[in-house]
Amino acid sequence: MQVNVRCFAILRELAADRVRLELADGATLSDAWDALQEQFPAVTPHRPYVRGARNSQYADWEVSLAEGDEIAFLPPVSGGSGPTGLTATEIDVARLERAVAGEGHGALVTFVGRARNRADDGREVTDPGPDRGGGRGALAGDFGGGRAPYRDGGAG
Repeated sequence: MQVNVRCFAILRELAADRVRLELADGATLSDAWDALQEQFPAVTPHRPYVRGARNSQYADWEVSLAEGDEIAFLPPVSGGSGPTGLTATEIDVARLERAVAGEGHGALVTFVGRARNRADDGREVTDPGPDRGGGRGALAGDFGGGRAPYRDGGAG
């Protein structure tokens, strides 16, 4: 059977963005990884950190595959290095983007928005205003026995 494989992040650099694999009937996601690794040995050390997906759903390594399945291998993704810091003043988003954008740096995603009024776990999200940190949105909750806000650090 044939399956279509997509590799992301470092795996794409070490292997290919997309590759079609020929596998035996009854093959598993783990077998697909093994076949990928045979073609692109450089991916081998990444296996302990990779999540596999079958047809847009994360899947166990032993899930059986079928003809035409879309497989994805996703390594953990983290940020790079560079300037970091906290500020109590409004963030100049355009200036920040200019400071970190550049050739070979990958994607730059900026979110500027307002927190909703309830977190997923039901805690109230409040707006502390500029006199209490300047950011939009604080998550009130119990942190280590006392109430403390989580500030999102976003621009107002």
